[in-house]
Amino acid sequence: MSDTNKYGMTSWDDPAPVSGNKPNRKDSWIKLKNGSNVIRCITDPYRYITHNFKEEGDSGIGEKINCSKPLHGTCPICSKPGKENAPKMRWYLGVIDRETDTAKIMDVGPFVYKAILALTRDADYGSPTKYDIDIKVNKEGGPTGYYTVIPKPPKAMTANDINHQASFDVEGLQKRCTPLDLVSIQEKIDAYRTKRGHKVEKAQVEDVSFDQESGTVLFPNAD
Repeated sequence: MSDTNKYGMTSWDDPAPVSGNKPNRKDSWIKLKNGSNVIRCITDPYRYITHNFKEEGDSGIGEKINCSKPLHGTCPICSKPGKENAPKMRWYLGVIDRETDTAKIMDVGPFVYKAILALTRDADYGSPTKYDIDIKVNKEGGPTGYYTVIPKPPKAMTANDINHQASFDVEGLQKRCTPLDLVSIQEKIDAYRTKRGHKVEKAQVEDVSFDQESGTVLFPNAD
């Protein structure tokens, strides 16, 4: 069973889930394009728990909001009914984008993560820091053919690769994985509702209360 209460740096030895430059600029994220995307992993995986929050009837995938439950024991989005509100595991990886030879953050879901994890357990490959990986995207491939993860032959890092790895902002990855506090998650919910034209009465910090009997946090706009 997936553990959605753990976040931050993990290891390529962790079980698979059931279900150079410090990357601090907007252009430091790698966006996987249709076709070939060759990368070299230079960090351990960093797991985070998130929601794609949206109101009933809204179009699109919703707003990505980190779940507060792993750190605070409760989450106003987890408490909403419906499978779409269930928390989801994703991972940040520090990588070298071979197309631009720059260090970037890659945000991956379970399919790509498990494919890389399988390579780490293959005696011919091992840690994904030892070889490049081509993540091929086929936008016409459907759910099972959208991503194909292909390892390149093992090859030692260059001096430039090692420099990227040594200077990578792993503390930034850890910070991005940290669950939101209860007030911040409500503020993000309110911001989403405002952007979509839903009625919002802004909750003040003092409006967020704790119900001793039920053991839950009460948010005036969480319904």
